[in-house]
Formats: sequence, C-alpha cells, structure tokens
Amino acid sequence: MRWSVLLPTHNRPETLQIAIESVLAQDDPDFELLVVGDGCTDHTGDVVASFADDRIRWFDLPKSPGFGYANRNVALREARGEWIAYQTHDDIWAPDHLSLMASLLSDDVDIAYSRPIWATPDGWMYPFSFDLRDPINIVRFQTENYIPALCFVTRRRAVEAAGWWPEDVESSGDWLLWRRVLAVTGSTRPAYLSTPTSIHFRTIRRNFDHPMVVYLQRSAQDWWPEDLHFGARQGVIEQEIVRELLGDDPQAWWTKVRVATETAEHYLAGREPIHMQQIDQLTQKVAELNALLVRQAHQLDESRRSVDEIVSSRSWRLTEPVRTGAARIRNHMARTRGNGLSR
Repeated sequence: MRWSVLLPTHNRPETLQIAIESVLAQDDPDFELLVVGDGCTDHTGDVVASFADDRIRWFDLPKSPGFGYANRNVALREARGEWIAYQTHDDIWAPDHLSLMASLLSDDVDIAYSRPIWATPDGWMYPFSFDLRDPINIVRFQTENYIPALCFVTRRRAVEAAGWWPEDVESSGDWLLWRRVLAVTGSTRPAYLSTPTSIHFRTIRRNFDHPMVVYLQRSAQDWWPEDLHFGARQGVIEQEIVRELLGDDPQAWWTKVRVATETAEHYLAGREPIHMQQIDQLTQKVAELNALLVRQAHQLDESRRSVDEIVSSRSWRLTEPVRTGAARIRNHMARTRGNGLSR
C-alpha cells in the first residue's frame, strides 16, 4: 500500500464529513484512511460509519493531552502505507492531491509538501509560496511554521526514526515533527510542489490569521483574483460553501483556482518584494498570542479540574442542604425587597 492518510478529529462532525469526502475522492485510490477520534463526545463516530468504504479505519480513543498527538501515534504505529499523508477535520484536499504528491517521491525523498492555500472566514483564499529549497527559508522555518500540516507527506519509516508525533508539547506538534524528520534523515530540503493541492481553513480555536495571510490581505485589497473568492454566507460554514462550488466537476474548479494562483504570483512578483522584516514582526505577535492562548487554555483546564474535584467531594455533597437553604433565603429576601416589604 502506498498511502496511509492520518486524519485526527475532535468534535467537528460537520466539517469532518467534508474532509473525508475529499480524501475518498482522490484519483489515486491506493490508500487507507486512519480517522483518529480524540475523545469525541458527539456523533463523530456516526459520521465515520456513514461512509461504506473499507479503506477507512476508525480509532475511537479517549481524550489525550493537548491536541491529541499521543492518539495520532496509536494509529500511525498500525499504519500499513509506505507514505503518510496528513489531513485534518476542517480542511479540503483537491482530487489529485495524492497523485501530484506521488510525482515528487523518489528514493532520496523522505518529506515533501505542496503550496498552501489559506482560507479566511470572509470567503477569500490566499495561496503563497514558501520554498524550503531556499536556504534562507529553511532557516526561517526553524523559528516559524508557514505550511499547514495537510500540505505535507512523509515516509513512514522517517516518522518512526524521528520518534513519531511529539507527545510532550501542547501545540505545533506538526511543525516540530517536520523538523525532526529533516534532522534524522539528513535531508536539507523537502521536495516542493508549487501547485496548490489543498485548502486550509482557520480553525475554530483561533480568531486571527497567519502573518503571511495578513500581509497578503493588506497588499491585495483591490486586485486579488476573483477566482480566489468563494464567498461567505451567514450561518453556513466555509467548507460547505466550497463543497457546493466543487459540484460535479471539482477538477474544473481547482483548475480555475490554480490559474488564479499563478496570476496572483505574477502580479506580486511585479510589485515591491515582500518585506520579511514586517512578516517577522507579525510572526512574533502571532507567537505571543499563541502562547497566551495556550496559557489561558491550561488555566481553564486547571480551573475545571478544581471545580470537578470540589463538586465530587464528600463535603460538597454533605453541605448541599445548607447551600440550598441559603439560596432560598436569598431569593425570598430579594422578592420581598422587590415588593417593597423590606427596607
């Protein structure tokens, strides 16, 4: 088997449905799809079961710390493919993603990726090139990730040699894994496909975009190609809108997107070059926001655990009649004050 597709998920059944559809629509059928449930508490399992395809393997696992990297390793250790491709529960692949990535593979390649397209909630797509064959970019890649996980493929044995997904970090595990693979294999540069093959949507846990996306939004307010606009509708998730646009001929839609990507790149090349110092400043701000969000999430988890411990304690149960009586007295006093019977 050529491919094992890793698709981790946690309580996003509405987008998971679309992500799985985009995997099963691949024109290279030589794959297994490992859907890894990280403590799902909704009907995610029903969504997976609705696909009658024996290439799908469902791992319904208890919640593991952080983004569930440990659970991804459970599935990967059972992977049968020579190569691992990475999908997420809220992103979309083009139908030729795997076949185009296969064109990059050779005996001396252990990691490869395609050009990212970042989608924003206002209905626009921003493809940009970050070519790790450039020594300057490989250095920048050590301090900031510019490439979403679903763009990458890695050789399975290289991931094993790199120690699998890191289980001792709370976020950015994919970025750390790519750097470890590069280090243990001795690769200096991944193979790169300049054709976009996937769309990365902003996750629900973020309220801001990647610094490069912000830069492109500011630079291209009046001229960005219309074919990179999928629109936004109140109450409809972006992935559903893109699925409607794909229709019965998804390859035709992707062709327009790729032509528009080239148009945008040529236009940008004719303008002033990207000021990486400005990008670095935005990157630093994003890193600070990420660190703040991680700290706040950790504090929230600690608070929830403390509350759970208190509520489940014996003393809490024994004092419940006292608390209930006190609440009734307070409510009674509030009503009498409202009726003018107390001063």
